[in-house]
Amino acid sequence: MLKKALLITVLMIFASGSSVLAEIPKTINYQGVLTDAEGNAVVDGIYEITTSLYDNLEGGTPLWQETQSVNVFKSTFSAILGVGTALELPFDNQYYLGISIEGGAELMPRVSLSALPYSMCSNNADMLDGLHSDAFSDTAHNHDEIYFGQEELSTAGTVNDTGNPVDWTKLKNVPSGFSDGIDNAGLTAVYSLDAVDGDPTDAVYVDESGNTGVGTSTPAGKLDINGDIVVTNSLGQIRSRIFVHSEDAGLINTYGPNGNLNCAISAMVDYENSGYLSVCDADGNKQAAMYVEGSSGMGVITADIKSFRVSNPSLPGTDICYACIEGPEAAAYIRGTMSLVNGKATVVFPDHFVDVIVLDGMTIQLTPLSAGSKGLAVVEKGIDRVLVQELNGGVGEYEFDYLVTAIRKGHESYQVIKQSLIR
Repeated sequence: MLKKALLITVLMIFASGSSVLAEIPKTINYQGVLTDAEGNAVVDGIYEITTSLYDNLEGGTPLWQETQSVNVFKSTFSAILGVGTALELPFDNQYYLGISIEGGAELMPRVSLSALPYSMCSNNADMLDGLHSDAFSDTAHNHDEIYFGQEELSTAGTVNDTGNPVDWTKLKNVPSGFSDGIDNAGLTAVYSLDAVDGDPTDAVYVDESGNTGVGTSTPAGKLDINGDIVVTNSLGQIRSRIFVHSEDAGLINTYGPNGNLNCAISAMVDYENSGYLSVCDADGNKQAAMYVEGSSGMGVITADIKSFRVSNPSLPGTDICYACIEGPEAAAYIRGTMSLVNGKATVVFPDHFVDVIVLDGMTIQLTPLSAGSKGLAVVEKGIDRVLVQELNGGVGEYEFDYLVTAIRKGHESYQVIKQSLIR
């Protein structure tokens, strides 16, 4: 059983001597002689040793510790401290080395480190108060552009922190209009640009949230513009414009190459809270529109012709365009075919038709599909059905077509003549 280790204090720090600024390896080379309790050499072989550094000769907690295997030959071994576990100690205090062999108790007494390991502190030998020498300037000559030359201060003064800001009167050649701010009181993360002649101020304003205002110093979004937005082509001709109407409604206009109005998103005349979208012809005249009628709240689509358009299967490359039948009322219709039984028939309307019509003003058109018909008449008319009967007491049994037209519910007072939509 190993009882003790005689440590030969051959301790060195290896460092390149080529530059005082070179990084110094933070390791310690050491050698020792290992014997048993009687002072006899131990058997040659691999032994596990644990080394620890303390700031106390006895007791205390290791400031650093490392375990490694060393080769013992003729009782002599050597190793390098800090190879397995980095030595991060500053070596600005007295340290003591403790050693244990093969997991045994730490050998006593601990070894006081000699002065040589403290050469680690030479890592900052070229520093003053922790700063390298090149951080200080010789006042006997001028320096490069990042420093003040000895002739560049017209009046002696003190440059301090924000608690004692620069006195701008002690600087010379300050350009006109330079944003010196005079002092640091009340500064915030806000930037602004004035007009070229100084009026208005804050023509462009960026607040601490990154919101940008043009014509306003209280932007409500990433870009807040108080006034018109005009988009021009390379010749300076207006092609789009966003602005606020005199009645405080927002408007967007686009213009064609001829300068005439193409499209407009606006509001109804006298009903500025009701939206209006119009499409114009080449002369800038409104030919189609979609809007909400201010007085009734009805959604309306207007055009010279309202149609549906589908591809023409019989003539490729063309479309079929049907135009709507129009009239001076808002109406709905149903149509179909029924059969007389003993000269009578009842046409029952579907629920969806009944839900959207009124009885007043309803008309029914009947077309008999028999040459022997004596004629047909509506003998009873209701909101959900009509009773049809053959004339002159006829009892025919044949088919007939019907067309029922009624005014839409809620549109009984539809007005044909309306105020112009042109703003």
